Amino acid sequence: MAFGPLRRELSATEIVNRAFGLYSYRFIQFVTPFFIAGLVNGAVKFSIERIIIRVGFRFSSITEPTQWLTNYLIYAVTLYSLLGVIKWIINTLASGVVIKYTSDLLEGKRADLKEGFNSTFTNLGSLLVAGLITSVLTVLGLICMILPGIIVLIIFSLTTPVIIIEGRGALESLRRSRTLVDRRWGKTIAVIAIILLITITANGVGEFIRGFLDYPINQVIPIAISILIEPIYPIALTHLYYSMLIKEGKPVEAVAYRQPRERIESPEREWVSWPPRPQPTPQPRITFCYYCGQRLPPDAIFCPRCGRRVRRTSTF
Repeated sequence: MAFGPLRRELSATEIVNRAFGLYSYRFIQFVTPFFIAGLVNGAVKFSIERIIIRVGFRFSSITEPTQWLTNYLIYAVTLYSLLGVIKWIINTLASGVVIKYTSDLLEGKRADLKEGFNSTFTNLGSLLVAGLITSVLTVLGLICMILPGIIVLIIFSLTTPVIIIEGRGALESLRRSRTLVDRRWGKTIAVIAIILLITITANGVGEFIRGFLDYPINQVIPIAISILIEPIYPIALTHLYYSMLIKEGKPVEAVAYRQPRERIESPEREWVSWPPRPQPTPQPRITFCYYCGQRLPPDAIFCPRCGRRVRRTSTF
């Protein structure tokens, strides 16, 4: 497997296939962020549940059942809401790390989980604000007529990759996601639907296996399956993002799988398969400013629009 320029727009099935191929190629690196997120979420959940149990025992001395139930529900709802917020933040960080790591691989850069975490943490505020806006609009749309909620989910599906890769703010990333998805609704729906179907199937198999196991193994199976499946979605979204850039006519770096050369072994000589595969014509790499998107000259050190340094000069 090698990485090279993406020369055409990918279909939905190609995006999913390449996402799985890249996932299997760097399995450990992609699973690690969600494994850590699962450990943190599990520890927080265990602590909050222990606190709720202790609070229940403390309120057991109250004679009136109504008062006991009211106080207990207030504490339980508050703590579980806190748990939901913590899980949301942790999962957002994990998804951002995977998107950044995938982006670096597709662009031929040096991919590093630490760099992905730093980039995600820097943009965490924008990620949370954009995620909150998207979630609220999606829920309201689902409550109204279901279809508006699905439309909102599709329009803003590329918000996270835009924030991580282009470094845009929350509101600007929402507008940018809408522009990218425009005229490619069918492909976006297909990618999300395929990943959702795979996730539901995997979780269903996990629940089926869980029924035959005893405690505590039956509690570990759903968590393990969730950790293994969750990286697929951000990887696929990153591929979808770069495919949408091709739609805009922007040359980008994307994954390309190197096919092994077919050979026929013979005792006398080695024959190469015929006809030989055509070799792609090397194209000059065109780069864009990582901050404002300005197209850069080949020898540019600073962006002519925003003045950001885009290339380091070698020192002797």
